[in-house]
Amino acid sequence: MGKLKGAANSIAQSFNSLMNYSASDYVMEIISGTMAKKGIGKAELDLLSGKAKPHTILTAGTEGAIPIYRKMLDSQLGLSHRSLEDVESARITIQKTGKVRGEWKEYEVSCAIVLKSGQRAEGKSKAKWLERGGRAEKKPRGIPLGKALGLAALSVAVVAGVFLLAELLLE
Repeated sequence: MGKLKGAANSIAQSFNSLMNYSASDYVMEIISGTMAKKGIGKAELDLLSGKAKPHTILTAGTEGAIPIYRKMLDSQLGLSHRSLEDVESARITIQKTGKVRGEWKEYEVSCAIVLKSGQRAEGKSKAKWLERGGRAEKKPRGIPLGKALGLAALSVAVVAGVFLLAELLLE
């Protein structure tokens, strides 16, 4: 049961992360933006059939995610000597939670896996996405990249200055 729960958690967390990038944008950004624009509160992706409910959330930027996560499910199942043939259903559900912080809306992604043996597992992940004009962006965590690069450059300059000062003092 532990490995099945781990697989469900891994899929949910990965799907709701910035690692889930399509050819042009983040998959969750596209899906949450589409959901906001069309007034959809809940959507479901079937990893076995490749279909979505409602079907309108599958766009050129999102339909490629299903085969990727189906393959991820198969490799996760392989860790416990199982395969997709053992799976009765595997679904990713995307739902607005209703929690809002300013303009940020929270989405919960869950992955439910049911084996033909009756064994079940579910994993969940929550993240806040910013909906703007039908587009959504994930709320950044930690330090922004520009600020981090600036701090890194400043650190390099300080270290170089210390070495230069030490060299001058030792002469």
